[in-house]
Amino acid sequence: SECTTESSKELINVFEAVVAPNAFSPNGDGINDVWVIEGLNTYRNASLKVYNRWGQLVYSKAGTYNNDWAGTNQKTGKAF
Repeated sequence: SECTTESSKELINVFEAVVAPNAFSPNGDGINDVWVIEGLNTYRNASLKVYNRWGQLVYSKAGTYNNDWAGTNQKTGKAF
Protein backbone atom coordinates (compact mmCIF):
# COMPACT_ATOMS: atom_id res chain seq x y z
CA SER A 1 0.00 0.00 0.00
CA GLU A 2 1.08 3.55 -0.67
CA CYS A 3 1.14 6.27 2.01
CA THR A 4 0.80 9.88 1.03
CA THR A 5 0.52 13.00 3.05
CA GLU A 6 -0.46 16.48 2.20
CA SER A 7 0.03 19.63 4.14
CA SER A 8 -0.44 23.26 3.57
CA LYS A 9 0.88 26.20 5.49
CA GLU A 10 -1.28 29.15 6.31
CA LEU A 11 0.00 32.37 7.78
CA ILE A 12 -2.30 33.92 10.32
CA ASN A 13 -1.74 37.47 11.51
CA VAL A 14 -2.98 38.16 15.00
CA PHE A 15 -3.42 41.82 15.82
CA GLU A 16 -3.83 42.91 19.40
CA ALA A 17 -6.13 45.72 20.42
CA VAL A 18 -4.27 49.02 20.63
CA VAL A 19 -4.46 50.78 23.99
CA ALA A 20 -3.05 54.30 23.90
CA PRO A 21 -3.22 56.28 27.14
CA ASN A 22 -4.25 59.90 26.68
CA ALA A 23 -1.74 61.09 29.29
CA PHE A 24 1.63 60.21 30.78
CA SER A 25 4.02 62.01 33.12
CA PRO A 26 7.59 62.30 31.79
CA ASN A 27 8.98 63.84 35.00
CA GLY A 28 11.80 61.38 35.70
CA ASP A 29 10.20 59.63 38.68
CA GLY A 30 10.22 56.23 36.92
CA ILE A 31 6.41 56.04 36.78
CA ASN A 32 4.69 56.60 33.42
CA ASP A 33 7.73 58.49 32.09
CA VAL A 34 7.29 57.24 28.53
CA TRP A 35 4.22 56.82 26.36
CA VAL A 36 3.51 53.07 26.26
CA ILE A 37 1.03 52.04 23.57
CA GLU A 38 0.05 48.45 24.21
CA GLY A 39 -0.59 46.27 21.18
CA LEU A 40 0.93 48.62 18.61
CA ASN A 41 3.91 46.30 18.14
CA THR A 42 1.66 43.79 16.36
CA TYR A 43 1.14 46.31 13.53
CA ARG A 44 4.47 46.24 11.67
CA ASN A 45 3.56 49.04 9.27
CA ALA A 46 2.03 51.37 11.83
CA SER A 47 2.39 55.11 11.49
CA LEU A 48 2.29 57.14 14.70
CA LYS A 49 1.94 60.92 14.68
CA VAL A 50 1.51 63.22 17.68
CA TYR A 51 0.40 66.83 17.31
CA ASN A 52 0.35 69.59 19.89
CA ARG A 53 -2.76 71.66 20.60
CA TRP A 54 -1.83 74.08 17.79
CA GLY A 55 -1.72 71.32 15.18
CA GLN A 56 2.07 71.16 14.91
CA LEU A 57 3.62 67.72 14.45
CA VAL A 58 5.87 67.06 17.46
CA TYR A 59 6.57 63.32 17.08
CA SER A 60 6.25 60.77 14.32
CA LYS A 61 7.33 57.18 13.90
CA ALA A 62 6.83 54.77 11.02
CA GLY A 63 7.24 51.06 11.61
CA THR A 64 7.89 49.61 15.04
CA TYR A 65 7.28 52.00 17.92
CA ASN A 66 9.48 51.01 20.87
CA ASN A 67 7.28 52.56 23.59
CA ASP A 68 10.02 55.06 24.37
CA TRP A 69 8.71 58.55 23.57
CA ALA A 70 9.21 60.80 26.61
CA GLY A 71 7.04 63.71 25.53
CA THR A 72 9.70 65.88 23.91
CA ASN A 73 9.54 67.62 20.57
CA GLN A 74 11.23 65.28 18.11
CA LYS A 75 12.91 68.13 16.23
CA THR A 76 14.02 70.33 19.13
CA GLY A 77 14.30 67.78 21.96
CA LYS A 78 12.52 70.21 24.28
CA ALA A 79 9.75 69.16 26.65
CA PHE A 80 6.30 70.68 26.36
